[in-house]
Amino acid sequence: MKQVHCNVIKDLLPSYLENICSEETSILVKEHLQECDSCKKIMTLMSETDFTSEKTEMQTIDYMKKVNRHFMRKDLLLFGLLVLFLMIGMAATINNIHQNTSISPWTYLVAMPILLLAMHGTLSGFMSKRGKTKRQILSGGGGVIGILYSITLSFACIVWVQTGKFPIEASKMGPFVSNQFLMIAVFEFVLFLFTCGISLRKKELCGIPMTIQLTGCFLSLSLICILHRLDAFEMVIHSFSRVNILFILEGGIMAIILNLLEKSGRTY
Repeated sequence: MKQVHCNVIKDLLPSYLENICSEETSILVKEHLQECDSCKKIMTLMSETDFTSEKTEMQTIDYMKKVNRHFMRKDLLLFGLLVLFLMIGMAATINNIHQNTSISPWTYLVAMPILLLAMHGTLSGFMSKRGKTKRQILSGGGGVIGILYSITLSFACIVWVQTGKFPIEASKMGPFVSNQFLMIAVFEFVLFLFTCGISLRKKELCGIPMTIQLTGCFLSLSLICILHRLDAFEMVIHSFSRVNILFILEGGIMAIILNLLEKSGRTY
């Protein structure tokens, strides 16, 4: 009879230790433990096991938090270096424009996907929010406006060349259009930095808005490079058309890739 009673007590011990059994059951278990050394040893063992398990779990959680903070700091450092690299590159490009020198537009086409994937890889590790927010939509909308302005200005230049009717003197068209593209590039870059700030502050992945803004910035800079490399303003037709198409295609492909990576929760 005692053996049966002990088995019942053993079944009740987990509830007793968690203080979730009724008062009558608790009294029954206490009375039994005062008389039964075997069940008392089992209760002691269960208590120590639970404590050790909880302590080990807490130590594991603390360790994982430390590891997460370590990698977060490394990601933030890398992200900061990428942004600094972009800022230095932007400043150098503007300086080259003022000195009438420029680099190849292909440089921007190659650099854009590398920078976007690198930034996604550094940000996605500690971003807790995914999906589109109102901030992202507004930020991306500003980038789209910049791109549309660049494309509109590009095709306006093509029409002016084809018709021979310029809004100002033909000799002044190059600097005028170059300054317009530079204004768009700076606008897109400032918007890009603003989006980066939102991404860090709100812990939101903003891959698509950042892609749109970087596309607009690099597209405008590439068009400026073309203007500085051409001997005459009349040579812009084919160059402008080709660069616009390439950047729109590359920007669209990168937006799709980053969107898929965000949805799957993967880093690159």
